[in-house]
Amino acid sequence: MKVLGRLTPVWEALGAVLPLVKTVDDCEEVPTWKAVGAVLCEDLEAPWDFPPRLRAAYDGYAVDSASTPGTFRVVARVPVGTFPEVTLGKGEAAYVTTGAYLPDGSDAVVPQEAVEVRGDTIVVKEKYTPGKNADQIGEYVRSGERLLGAGTVITELDAAALLDVAITKVKVRRRLRVGVVSTGSELIVPGDPHEAAREVLRGKVVETTGTVIRSLLPPYVSLTGHAVVPDDYVELGSAVDRLLESSDALMLVGGTGPSEVDLFHEVAAGRGPRAYFRGLLMRPGRPTSLAVVGDKPIVGLSGHPVSAIHGYFRVVEPLLERMAGVARPPPRPFVHARLGSDVDAQMDLMLRVALRWEGDELWAFPIKKQQSTVTTSLLMSDGLAFLERGLTARGTPVRTLLVRGLRDSRRP
Repeated sequence: MKVLGRLTPVWEALGAVLPLVKTVDDCEEVPTWKAVGAVLCEDLEAPWDFPPRLRAAYDGYAVDSASTPGTFRVVARVPVGTFPEVTLGKGEAAYVTTGAYLPDGSDAVVPQEAVEVRGDTIVVKEKYTPGKNADQIGEYVRSGERLLGAGTVITELDAAALLDVAITKVKVRRRLRVGVVSTGSELIVPGDPHEAAREVLRGKVVETTGTVIRSLLPPYVSLTGHAVVPDDYVELGSAVDRLLESSDALMLVGGTGPSEVDLFHEVAAGRGPRAYFRGLLMRPGRPTSLAVVGDKPIVGLSGHPVSAIHGYFRVVEPLLERMAGVARPPPRPFVHARLGSDVDAQMDLMLRVALRWEGDELWAFPIKKQQSTVTTSLLMSDGLAFLERGLTARGTPVRTLLVRGLRDSRRP
């Protein structure tokens, strides 16, 4: 399929491409602490009840509730992290700390501030019921309970919660392998700051766009390589073929555009694409292009950082999510704000905006410099607002990606 000579709506291009790309189906069991950022292969169910026995909810004394009120002799100490080897007899108690398992022979915890200590004995003056001040068996999770669904990207908090109930291994998909190629004879990879400044003032450009795109890659992606090559078809083709062989997907940054010099077009068209879209209906980033070679997508992104970011979120991230089997993606710093002015969105837009609280509502005001070539406008922006095609009136809620921390002016 070749769609040339017109700008294609993003949804139309993705709809044609997504069924053609290969989904990563390779799964492996890994330690939970190594699974952060990976995608769950299957629903995760609790393998057992947890806690497996009564657990102290307070620092205090484990006792047999049937013997309260009464006097108890303290015969053991069970701090959290140790297993109670002692079995309490009639009239005996054990000191326990929060989170410790209760010894056999006890079924309640008397908080330490509620007892009268007399040497190695304690006096409990109130009646306690079974299970009082103790977490019950299975109170955290029950055996067979569904904890996380297939396709969930495991976060640090997920790992902490799973490890706390002794789930030490999970089955995850292998990480998606993605390569990046930055092309442009004007590009330099900086070393010495003084030399880099001199080169930029003489017309060179520091390679940053590919690096920005790399920073946006989600944790379920493994970078196979980042090549920086000049505007030369042979060198670019060699880099593309090399990285494509070891990758599931490839991003070509720069070298795409409406001009006669469109290396992405030459590279994509020369590799027998099953689908090919040259230019998408979006701004900034109209030259964003998309091809499928075999079952691997190649996305052409603009060399301008702002345009490439738009292309990444509109095209690349949905592709990566589909290929990695993601149902619940990792968090992104998106907020919802109200658009501060009318916008004629004749195509999908991404606007650089200043964010400001007005009362209890957050408003997004487009800044003046929206040209894709003006990268310095990012320094004046608080966020990037994503607008769908169509007339967008002032006050419309817009999904906005924060580019820096936002202080809530309503709070001290």
